[in-house]
Amino acid sequence: MKILGEPIFAKNPDGSLKSRIGTIFFRTPGLVTQRGIHAMQRMAWIRSLNDARAAAG
Repeated sequence: MKILGEPIFAKNPDGSLKSRIGTIFFRTPGLVTQRGIHAMQRMAWIRSLNDARAAAG
């Protein structure tokens, strides 16, 4: 499974979670933990998939 962002449950020095939201994708296995709302995480995932597909030709 590909992960975009910090590992799940990663913490800041003060003990708070780096990202309180995560979006998992089952069809194209992956997890996005970047900061923001689910819609922004979905856009980041699609951008990552498109970049990988373009690189593969």
